[in-house]
Amino acid sequence: MATPGNEVQLLDAGIQANAPSKGSFALNMLFHNNSWQVRRGFGQVTQFDTQMASPLAGAATEWGFKKHLGSHLIKTNFGNLQMLSIFLADVNTSDTGGSFTFSAVEGIYVVSIYDLTTNERFEVPLYTHTNETAVSASFNDSVPTTVGSRTTTQVNLDGVEGINPQYQTTTNASYAAWLKAKDEFFYFEEFNDVLYFGNSIAGAWAYIPASFNGLRTTTVDENNYHESALAYGESSMITPVVLSPGINPESFDYVRTSDMANPVDAAVVQNRLVYASGKTLFWNDPGFANAITGNNVMDVPSEELITCIAELNSNLIIFTKNEMWLYQPSMGDIVVDGRLTRVSDTVGCVGSSAVAKVDGSLVWVDTGGVYTTSNGISMSRLSGEILPFFTRQGMSNPLTSYFVSTPRFGHTTLSGEQPMTTLRFDSEGVKCIYVAAMKLLAISIPKLSGALVLTNGKWSWWTFESSVADDGAGTAVVGVTQNVPSPWVLGYQDDFFVIAGPDVQALIDDAVSGGGGALNADTTDRSFFILEYGRGGAIDRSITDEDDRRITGVGIRHGPAGTDSLVGSAAGGFYLHDPIKVPDGYTFPVGGEIAIPGRDYILVPISIVLPQDVWDFTAGEGVDQIAIGLGFDAGRWQPVYNGVYTSTIELMLPPERLASARAVAGTDPWTIATYSAYDPTAGSFALRFGVPSQSGGYLAVWWDGQHGSHYHNPHMNLTEGRHNLLIYLPFKRVAARLADDTSGMGWSVLSATAGTEAWLDDNANGILRRISLFEFKRWSLGSGSVRKEDSVAQPVDWAYKSTNVGLEEGKELKMRGVWTNLLSHGSGTDKLNAAWPYGLFNTLVGSDRKEWISQIIDLSPTQAAVEQQDETSPFASTSTLRTRVQQSDGTLADKVFQTGGTDITWGDTGSQATGNLLIGDEDTSEISVSMSAKGQSFSVMHFGFIMNRAERLMMEGIKAIVRVVGGRRRRGR
Repeated sequence: MATPGNEVQLLDAGIQANAPSKGSFALNMLFHNNSWQVRRGFGQVTQFDTQMASPLAGAATEWGFKKHLGSHLIKTNFGNLQMLSIFLADVNTSDTGGSFTFSAVEGIYVVSIYDLTTNERFEVPLYTHTNETAVSASFNDSVPTTVGSRTTTQVNLDGVEGINPQYQTTTNASYAAWLKAKDEFFYFEEFNDVLYFGNSIAGAWAYIPASFNGLRTTTVDENNYHESALAYGESSMITPVVLSPGINPESFDYVRTSDMANPVDAAVVQNRLVYASGKTLFWNDPGFANAITGNNVMDVPSEELITCIAELNSNLIIFTKNEMWLYQPSMGDIVVDGRLTRVSDTVGCVGSSAVAKVDGSLVWVDTGGVYTTSNGISMSRLSGEILPFFTRQGMSNPLTSYFVSTPRFGHTTLSGEQPMTTLRFDSEGVKCIYVAAMKLLAISIPKLSGALVLTNGKWSWWTFESSVADDGAGTAVVGVTQNVPSPWVLGYQDDFFVIAGPDVQALIDDAVSGGGGALNADTTDRSFFILEYGRGGAIDRSITDEDDRRITGVGIRHGPAGTDSLVGSAAGGFYLHDPIKVPDGYTFPVGGEIAIPGRDYILVPISIVLPQDVWDFTAGEGVDQIAIGLGFDAGRWQPVYNGVYTSTIELMLPPERLASARAVAGTDPWTIATYSAYDPTAGSFALRFGVPSQSGGYLAVWWDGQHGSHYHNPHMNLTEGRHNLLIYLPFKRVAARLADDTSGMGWSVLSATAGTEAWLDDNANGILRRISLFEFKRWSLGSGSVRKEDSVAQPVDWAYKSTNVGLEEGKELKMRGVWTNLLSHGSGTDKLNAAWPYGLFNTLVGSDRKEWISQIIDLSPTQAAVEQQDETSPFASTSTLRTRVQQSDGTLADKVFQTGGTDITWGDTGSQATGNLLIGDEDTSEISVSMSAKGQSFSVMHFGFIMNRAERLMMEGIKAIVRVVGGRRRRGR
């Protein structure tokens, strides 16, 4: 007769690491709805890079976003949910790529605003604004002469001395004043529908929420002289906070900006915005964010500098690294006469983002743990069970993959990145949020690529890495997949997001110039991406086509050459501007071609800045001929033609140029076509081009105003010294080369015996001038480089390890069988990694305190240490689904909906059948695992790898049968 056994519940607490004999551990799980469940995946919402220019070839390895320095979600007063993020970036500050005087490659702060409601993004770098030099009569200040490193008092065009803004920097003048960025995280505080942010380097800034449509150029314009430069001003959305007198300057002296060192945090208390700087607090007037009376400045007698401040119950909680204070402000105009109480001299807060409100209480992160208070006086530690995580000891992750390596189990060569097994707290960039709908407190640790998560009093570790790895040849190896680096959690009410990066992608330039030479302008793109919890199903960074990068480039100047060339401040030039992407499905008006998705249809705008003082318009002079001869990368780009068999390119004129295209007897003043050959020695522009051809790499843009009775005949209506938009050149990627990455279209200006083929002419008055041509090189990603169709998705590793059962009994025990009450969607057949040997749900049993892992090499004789479900190799497996539905032919089917499957059909109205399921819920099943272990204690670990969007696991209970088979041994194991 078998010895009766006792059922033991194994599924209970979360992480229990604060003991020599480790307790339970939960990896990528949360306790919700009275069950432990594998967390959902974080799917990609968007991916973006900076619009600042890249350096020249050879200096491109450090280009782009280097580091994320903080983000904040704000619900605007017009109802949109927006995310403002700050990045440290190494960029080129001008659009000319370092080829002109005022361009520099340097580290700056870049603010990115992404509107999650409209899917629009805007970017603003931080620079000195003219309002920082504003003169206040009540301050009786003199006119400032410098801001930062530049002279700000300049003589304007009208001869009046004044201050010119940042974006008036051009080829012949520089007013740029970029903030020199350093690696320091930012604080964020919302006050009266305005988001305030800053750090000790950048100072205090404000974002006034706005809606926007598309990006604008963020570099300064050094392709133009002052008169023809783009009419950009300073950003009105992102502006520095400049202190000024408030509403009562007669009664109070007000603090100047120079009197307050740059704040490190801000909080809102009783309708006042409070800044913390050093050991001092600055209280603004009620309702104002930039008016501080001298009487409302208070010093905190702390031993250390303030790191964080937060509001609680209309009081102010003040933290240093190792101290906590409670300040209860006084009533009335002067608030610094209140009560200041030192709460702790050992517990502080690691930073401005490491604090959150949780159901009326304050939760924050100290170097020694996670704490909470509801009144500001008494506090308790929430992190007692995970205390080793905050010490040098660290906390161990039981899920490893060392047993997958070959040639023998338990071996790794250490040649690649290893899975993270020891977790120790790192305070840099810690972010704390609370998601009320899930009762979830999340504390992201970017340095560890993970987050501590507390739900219903139970801790779990969420990792954003996966130990699923292979060698590329179909063999699983010890390694790690890291497609979500440095995650930062964000929450707004029920919304749960992560921003992560950088995604570093090396781009090898496949483009060639019009002359056939390789451009070799290789670069490295550094971008960031936003993920949303539950978006795209169960895997991390699932993606369809949410790659919104616009790999930027640089501006290049070509020419001019020839005896009739114009150079200097009045030279003017032709401009090939940043290409405009044509929306999919657009129909071109003449030829009728439809823009096919994936072909990169673009419009290249061409404008001209007419040289000044060359033509005397009062005497009837003007431009009656425009000629541009260009070579381009015809192997990768092809114009959109106005017919199937013609080499004439689709004529697309802006409204102001329609008057230049009135034809007579079929003769059009415009000739825009491609040719198979070019002879620089031929007598005229028209004769130098060979046979018209759609496969040719030579392009002629020619306008002859004397050949048509158009308006303004024979001249074109142009304004000197300003940009005049001429035409749009439509192009598309060559279908056979869609996989190529190109740094541009390979434009080159053709040369003839007389000089370069970019010129203006007035035949009647004998005036011919060759001018420069400026090109903006915009990258185009090949089909293999675009992040799409789960190309960067990664599995979600999960595990739940029970505590040691029988540890205190002191008897010889035998565990025989584990039963799990499980909700599962089953295992998907389309997996992210087909080489990985372990599937959705697996069971591992270890005895005698080998609780963290019972390795295969420990077992003799060799046996399968892991019982698998929903995976056929390398061990025999069973399913996590119970077959509950009997079909009409008597066979049993799994209750799983799948396209093309043979399981469940619902509402099948396309045939005589009516389906075999009318209504139902997700099923829970009891899954039995027959494994045994013998010893004085044992633990069970369920683990698995979510590798399909539709997979899901929820566990209501795990029970094991335990039998006593002997007394305490004289010698322990």
